[in-house]
Amino acid sequence: MSTISAPEPIRPLGRDGLALWQSTAVLLGAFNLDLLQITCELIDERNQLRLSVLRGADPSERRALRALDRLLVDNLQSLAQLAEQASLDASTEETSPVDDLAAARAARRAAAKDRRRA
Repeated sequence: MSTISAPEPIRPLGRDGLALWQSTAVLLGAFNLDLLQITCELIDERNQLRLSVLRGADPSERRALRALDRLLVDNLQSLAQLAEQASLDASTEETSPVDDLAAARAARRAAAKDRRRA
């Protein structure tokens, strides 16, 4: 049984951003990897800024942290919707026009065969 591995990030990521990348990139496939990259970078930036805030940084850093939090939540919601859509797309079987024609042809042949028997 083979496992599908995540593609490499577009740009280097920190530990937490890389963890999100590796757990999510496979779900998104080749689509929306830019949004995922930005979100992973936001996680890394947020963690660094949070450490600075916890060390007693000035109030502007606390406001910046909250702004990053809002942006991060928005991006994570968008990624969740995209992953859900990708999952739905993968679970629905779409047929090509060639498949539809072949199925219609087989149905006509079966109907003609039934008429000959009758």
